[in-house]
Amino acid sequence: MSLIEKNYQLVILIHDNGKGFTTKKAKDAEGFGLNRIRARIKKFKGSFTIDSKPNEGTKIRIKIPLPH
Repeated sequence: MSLIEKNYQLVILIHDNGKGFTTKKAKDAEGFGLNRIRARIKKFKGSFTIDSKPNEGTKIRIKIPLPH
């Protein structure tokens, strides 16, 4: 996990080298937890992406603009 400030944005990167999964299936099966995370990030006009592939692990990127 890393937390950095870049170009007036707070960037949070979370990654693993685990099993991974198909992201299309994850969108269809998103639970209350991921929906709440997305809603909170949207409230701050940020973005949230998940990149994962079976047998290649998962990368999650959250970007939130900072005032300048």
